[in-house]
Amino acid sequence: IMLLMPSKAFGSILLFERLTLFLLPLWVLAWDYPDQHRPVWQPAVVAVVVLLGVANVGRFAAFGNEMRNLSAVLDTMEERQTLMYFPVVPVTAGFTQPVHFHSGVWYQAQHRGITDFNFAFFFPALVRFRDGAHSWVPNDSVVWQPMQFEWERSNGPFYRYFLVRSPLDMRGQIFKGNVGKVKLLKQQGWWWLYGPAEEQPQLP
Repeated sequence: IMLLMPSKAFGSILLFERLTLFLLPLWVLAWDYPDQHRPVWQPAVVAVVVLLGVANVGRFAAFGNEMRNLSAVLDTMEERQTLMYFPVVPVTAGFTQPVHFHSGVWYQAQHRGITDFNFAFFFPALVRFRDGAHSWVPNDSVVWQPMQFEWERSNGPFYRYFLVRSPLDMRGQIFKGNVGKVKLLKQQGWWWLYGPAEEQPQLP
């Protein structure tokens, strides 16, 4: 599946990644040989599978460390607030896909707040915003191009938190002339949490 199918096609992404669900049952069927002499190449195939498994354990362990850093940042945040997420570097070592593209939504899941960009914008979503209930966000361009954030156009004053994933402090590049309106609240690993330098009006 991984070798023959594309990852992106027909306006969708993560195609072969989703089909890995069938990997284990197909693997079992592949080794269901009748009682006869086993092929000489079978040990080599088993060795390759074991090596791939070890490599997967290593890369997911590294990913787990990154997520623990994120959890440490999220634990410092108040519940039921608004967050703008800037995945400046959404990729990480060991993965070809931008696995941190929507990591900021963990705040929404764990602390019952609102994270932008938000999946509730999409029509097929099971849970969606009511019409006009989330109209302060003009579009989802910030999650794709964080440097396009504009304080007034993107309604920066209405966010309690700004979360950035980057190896460096990027507040000058993101907030530009409004950098004095935010302050650093917490930094751990590649996660940078900012808040308003002064009390800001909250969303209704």
